[in-house]
Amino acid sequence: MEDSETQGTTYISAMKIKIVKNPIARLFLKFLGFFCIGLGILGIALPVLPTTPFLILAAVCFSYSSEKFFNKIVSHPKFGPSVKNYLDGKGIPRRAKRIAVFVLWLSIGFSTWIVKPMWLKVFLPALAIYVSWFILREPDSDDYLLTEKVDSQPGADTTSETGK
Repeated sequence: MEDSETQGTTYISAMKIKIVKNPIARLFLKFLGFFCIGLGILGIALPVLPTTPFLILAAVCFSYSSEKFFNKIVSHPKFGPSVKNYLDGKGIPRRAKRIAVFVLWLSIGFSTWIVKPMWLKVFLPALAIYVSWFILREPDSDDYLLTEKVDSQPGADTTSETGK
């Protein structure tokens, strides 16, 4: 018999899905999830609008409101692996980091050149510094995949130097 805390909870990889019981909150989270999917779809066509972060946010919203839609996002053939890796704590691919930071600074540089108010000319680069730091501090999912392959090879030494 399940205890009340784990009842209704399922796991997909490391991401815990816990559907909220409040129907209004569940409806709001579904709406927010679909809104994020819409922004993500716009991001496919607009280079300044990122796609994957909105899909990650949508997946988080659906993890509390709809297991069906959560599963659709993480099993999507194109975007699912990136979303799932991020939610599982495996990070962001190096190539995606480079592209994201490049496009961020390109758009921030152009925006800073266009805007007139001085506070925006200071705020936009400060925001870009923070977002760049956030993106670059995330682990590289490529490194995770390389480590996983080495650890799974027969005869590979998986003990650490400290002997743990």
